[in-house]
Amino acid sequence: MNSAGKGRILNISSYDYGGAGIAAVIINDFLNAAGYSSALMVRDTDGKKPGVIHYRKKTFPYIQYKVRKHKYSACARRWRHLCRDNKFKNNVVFDNLNSLASARSILRQAGFIPDLILVHWVHNFVTPEIIADLKRLTGAKIAVVMMDDAGITGGCHYPFSCKGYETDCSSCPLFAIPTDFPVENLGRKLKYLPADLEFWGTTSDCRRARASALGRNRTVAPVIFPINEAALPVESKCDLRRMLGIEPETKAIVVGCTTFNAGDNRKGFEYLILSLLSMGKQFPELNKNIELLLVGDNEPGVLDRMGYRVKRFGFLPMKKLMEVYKAADLFVSSSVEDSGPLMVNQSIAAGTPVAAFNVGVANDLVIDGKTGVLAPLYDYEYMAGRMGELLLNGDPEQISRDCVELFGKKSVELSMLNQVERILNG
Repeated sequence: MNSAGKGRILNISSYDYGGAGIAAVIINDFLNAAGYSSALMVRDTDGKKPGVIHYRKKTFPYIQYKVRKHKYSACARRWRHLCRDNKFKNNVVFDNLNSLASARSILRQAGFIPDLILVHWVHNFVTPEIIADLKRLTGAKIAVVMMDDAGITGGCHYPFSCKGYETDCSSCPLFAIPTDFPVENLGRKLKYLPADLEFWGTTSDCRRARASALGRNRTVAPVIFPINEAALPVESKCDLRRMLGIEPETKAIVVGCTTFNAGDNRKGFEYLILSLLSMGKQFPELNKNIELLLVGDNEPGVLDRMGYRVKRFGFLPMKKLMEVYKAADLFVSSSVEDSGPLMVNQSIAAGTPVAAFNVGVANDLVIDGKTGVLAPLYDYEYMAGRMGELLLNGDPEQISRDCVELFGKKSVELSMLNQVERILNG
């Protein structure tokens, strides 16, 4: 962490790995590079990120820890009963707002009093009561960085078509039998979250936040999540394709995410398959030249049976991942419910167009026909047709320039630094 500099910032996240965890690491590094004294505290770590503060639960006095553990266990038992008795549909992550942490222990382990606290993806780590205590103990400004929509709901991280968060989260569709649990959770947030707490996120998430019971009377600010621009390749596309073994005539399409599997209905795996199959039917002349560059993990092997060549890269360090983006002709983000993904930002910044449904950050960075394909939600036929046209008839050099130019423009227009400076200097 830098010296005090422009201000002290504490980022809090459940993890420093996975999509949301990596985004929190990048934001923390970004703030330090901008001259702020920024630190990141996480509940769990993979141990690969230097400087991250790993929150230790057993720093309480023995009796206090036993009391907390008992309360935590009781809440966990209630949640297990709810899951079983109310047949919770666990295909959507749900935060039951239970934690062993405390505001005092967070501040003690951080080792400083922050001027600004950024609350990231804090599943089972930071509760509304802890946020209230952090505000009381520090007087810091607090903003929820919307890695998803859990901050404005009664527990679900992604509401899909449900708009219960706009009122009281009653009749939650995630429970087969009615329960007041989401209502209680949203009530805790309405009661304890500071009145001056803000919500920062993509334009799509901000739209939901402004309509929500929690965000309606609070400041909601659109931002573009930064990327590690130092990882952008300096090599040319031709050199990178040669390094990765991609033939000049090949149309290389990046697919994948942190965990990409057929059971994840949020990441739209089925729509990826349908759009690729449809593109093959609409543009048979493309088929022999398509190669799929698969990044991430847990893809069940369906792609191998589609007739396209597949290169599997698995998990990649950031610099290598950016090389794959820049070497490709297109990145397909098939998410049907998402706040990001950050991979859209990374691909556009590397100069590679993106095909996506009109959700999440795609609404900010994908201009249909200019920086990629922006399809109506679930309309895989439209996506397929536009992808084929782009790959066959698009001007790769002009599209690449448009991508880089748009990312640069949006990075200034929707810079997180603008909001940090406003909230600290206001």
